[in-house]
Amino acid sequence: MGFNNESTIEVELDKSVVSFDAGHPGQMTLSVLGKQLLETQPISFGPIDETAAYHKIFRKHNFQFVNGFSVDTETIIPMGAEPKISRTMDIVGNHIKVVTDILTRGKFPAQKMSIDDIDFKGEWTRFGVITYPTEGSTLPEIVWTDITDSNKILYQSNVPFLVMLLESVDGHVVEIGTGDDLWRWSVADTLENTNSQFTVENNQGQVSLKRDVLIFDEERAMHTQTWRFKWYISWEMKAERNDKIKIPADSILLEIPGSKVAAADADLPAFSVPVTGWTKEASACMNGVVTEHQCAQTKTVRNYYNNWFRPIQKRYPETKIALANMEPHICDSGAHVSRKDKGTAMHWDMINIFDFWLWANKQAGKNDGRFVILPPEGSVAAQLPSMRGLSR
Repeated sequence: MGFNNESTIEVELDKSVVSFDAGHPGQMTLSVLGKQLLETQPISFGPIDETAAYHKIFRKHNFQFVNGFSVDTETIIPMGAEPKISRTMDIVGNHIKVVTDILTRGKFPAQKMSIDDIDFKGEWTRFGVITYPTEGSTLPEIVWTDITDSNKILYQSNVPFLVMLLESVDGHVVEIGTGDDLWRWSVADTLENTNSQFTVENNQGQVSLKRDVLIFDEERAMHTQTWRFKWYISWEMKAERNDKIKIPADSILLEIPGSKVAAADADLPAFSVPVTGWTKEASACMNGVVTEHQCAQTKTVRNYYNNWFRPIQKRYPETKIALANMEPHICDSGAHVSRKDKGTAMHWDMINIFDFWLWANKQAGKNDGRFVILPPEGSVAAQLPSMRGLSR
């Protein structure tokens, strides 16, 4: 059946604990240094929500050759057409990647559909946000706002942010990122009499994120359909925030030309790939303009890095391998996400970069090797706990 004998699941990483309780469907808790940072909330359809559900699947898997875990859950709401909610969470390093699938069956009545709302615990001093770029494919700058008693709404829009950041009074930073499937989070635009709203609210020092992907003008029947949404959590402790991103000693380097990175061991080989010159099919596009940047969402780019990594890792099985000057990009080419018939479909490749990092470390870990990704020095990506975590 896929159910643990235990009623709780705990994943312990370096100074962090991720917890799940079978008695509280839809909830996941992240604690760092013994302090709770956040708790996710059950999915809601309006009057009916996931708190009434029971677990059908509740289990944890250990990753091979890397210190990480996957947690799978499946809940059933035993009402009417009994919607099913499945989640897979990959937990490794300072990352949690979440894939949430919702199966609505028959004619299930709903007023809205909220996806994995979050309550942030503790005292927070600053809020940062990265929104969609108006042009180009590179990450816009982080816009920071001090959190005060008078600052109630920190973010509100009918489109999700790319990234939000919260800085605690202790100096820790937590990052919430929307997944590569940005077009799915904006599905309300394709439905009649349907809106969406994404809100980060400060209520007397308690910060919360609400993600109402669908808000109907009146209660309606949701027909049989599977809805998928991806997102991620990353975090960084105060002691790590000032760490300089640098190539590990005794490492092999693949460098995408760009900002300088700290010098690697000159006795080990270095490789270079072009940051420009990708084919149109592999390049990030925005508003009909093909940019000079790669889109790691494309099969061409993914295959390129996989085919680069395998022979080097095979030749130097116990060596650290570093990929320098890599950063995520935003793209609206529908062809990159198997939606060519739709023309455009907004996405970005942060999760694909994470997936490549995890896959490469599983390969390297078979021989006690290691793989890191380093964002360009001084870039927006170099400020994010997610990308900084990939460099360690």
